Amino acid sequence: MRFDTDFLEERFHYFNHQIFNGKLSPIPFHINHGVSRAAYIRSLRIQTMRGAKYCKFQFHASDALDLPKSQLEDIILHEMIHYYILSHGIEDTSPHGQIFRKMMKSINESYKRHITISIRRDKTMNPQRGSDKKCCTAFLVTAEIENHGIGLTFCASTRVRNIHHALRTDHRLKNIQWYAYRGSSLYGLPRVRKPKLYNVTETLFSKIMENSTPLDPDTGWHQFLA
Repeated sequence: MRFDTDFLEERFHYFNHQIFNGKLSPIPFHINHGVSRAAYIRSLRIQTMRGAKYCKFQFHASDALDLPKSQLEDIILHEMIHYYILSHGIEDTSPHGQIFRKMMKSINESYKRHITISIRRDKTMNPQRGSDKKCCTAFLVTAEIENHGIGLTFCASTRVRNIHHALRTDHRLKNIQWYAYRGSSLYGLPRVRKPKLYNVTETLFSKIMENSTPLDPDTGWHQFLA
């Protein structure tokens, strides 16, 4: 399932009344095709002719990722927490600070949700730095290597295009497949900036695949990988 404006509006309205007690004002929704962020709240500072200033908020979401409905809902709730904090002028210790995490924990426990903090947007959540190990996200590519089984690598988001082209021109590789990975660890593997595939055990490969969602170049990724 992918984000679209109808789904965003319906779920926002539902969660606003179910979880946020109707305290969030209506907000414009915009769909993009980016792959670096699943969704985000944009804050625009507006100045009137009389000199008064106010914030106008927008909800942006990408249709590049095909995820289960429950994961899309958790992403929406993540951004709604941001929107609540920003629109109510609440000062937090960081973008994902104490107040954000308190609200996230409360919603997860009260409504049995699985809201997480993205590794990309909050570097303090990087499990390789020994901090909170709740979740990390990455782009993952796998390929069949001639005479060497299947190799994989986690990729820096800014290098996906170049790595994809490099792998595609390597005659030793076939069945190249990209994934969105969400898991508790990268298992000691780096996010590469140059094309390099790693052979892993079947057990580890299965664990990684359990938390990986295929990305189809023909349904949203063609602009990114073309």
